[in-house]
Amino acid sequence: MSRNKNVWLKFAGISGILAPLIAFTCIALAIASSPKFSWTENALSDLGAQEGLTAIAFNSGLILGGILALIFAFGLFIFMQGKLTGRISAFLFILDILALTAIGVLPESVEPMHYYASIVFFVLFPSSMFLFVVVFPANVHGKNGLVHISSSSCCSSRMDNTVFGEYCSKRGYPRSNFCPFSVNVVYCLRLQNV
Repeated sequence: MSRNKNVWLKFAGISGILAPLIAFTCIALAIASSPKFSWTENALSDLGAQEGLTAIAFNSGLILGGILALIFAFGLFIFMQGKLTGRISAFLFILDILALTAIGVLPESVEPMHYYASIVFFVLFPSSMFLFVVVFPANVHGKNGLVHISSSSCCSSRMDNTVFGEYCSKRGYPRSNFCPFSVNVVYCLRLQNV
């Protein structure tokens, strides 16, 4: 592997760890700054349509987290060279991250575009994660591959509506969590001495 590619993949891996940390921190800040927000009555997207710090924190967190996740996804695309299914899953993940960033750029007040971006995000995320669960362990041998399979499977299949409760079940919004996935991918890349 060339030195430039190696440096790029390390940068992409770091971006994959920072993306959810920044996004979740900004979302937490938006929730903390919104006295009206309720987990049972609101969608997270409602934070992006409020005034003041709440909307700025939420939307900028999705945009900045999306940019970092996009760097990570491009790193995955490069890492998966020669593996068609891997490239397809990385491409779907890139499209998914673009949709996530669009959710921050197009708050709920920009209907129907916000709705479309949300639907694309929630459809592509589990699809790309499922493909990664199938493809990625082929690059990792032994029990470490099993660790990755189990943790990524848990991540990709976790559509937990308990936090959003009744609101999510009415609107069909699944709750997805990609932080463990990016951490697992960075771990697997590290196993490959990337």
